[in-house]
Amino acid sequence: MTASATITDLLGRNAAATPDRPFAVTEDGVHGYAAIYEAALRTAGRLAGEGIHPGDHVVLAAGNSAAYLVAWFGIMAAGAVAVTINPALIGDGLAYVLRQSDARLLIADDAFLDGPFAGLDEAPPDLPVMRIRGRHPSWRRLPDGP
Repeated sequence: MTASATITDLLGRNAAATPDRPFAVTEDGVHGYAAIYEAALRTAGRLAGEGIHPGDHVVLAAGNSAAYLVAWFGIMAAGAVAVTINPALIGDGLAYVLRQSDARLLIADDAFLDGPFAGLDEAPPDLPVMRIRGRHPSWRRLPDGP
């Protein structure tokens, strides 16, 4: 391992060496290194297609799931900064974090978008949203704002 290896590089090495070895066990199943790595690379490509560049901040708010892992590793693979927030954060505290995050995109699951985010009075109006859906991350871009 070199000093310049990224977390995505390390995941990729493990995916190549032991593709089917379990990386994560979640409520929706066992996920191997290769499955997570390949999905993360697809996510990074999707983020680039949405205009996310290295150094951009992306808020990630979701419960524990394979989709969360894929989104987080995808953000890392894109060279962006993951701003992870507690999906139980509500009200003024949530609005403050979103405003201060300097985020260019919010990636979140249904529980967050239909709960705390939907209840915000002052969400950043120009923050695009991508929703994590289902067992594997599938993205649906929402209209800007909550």
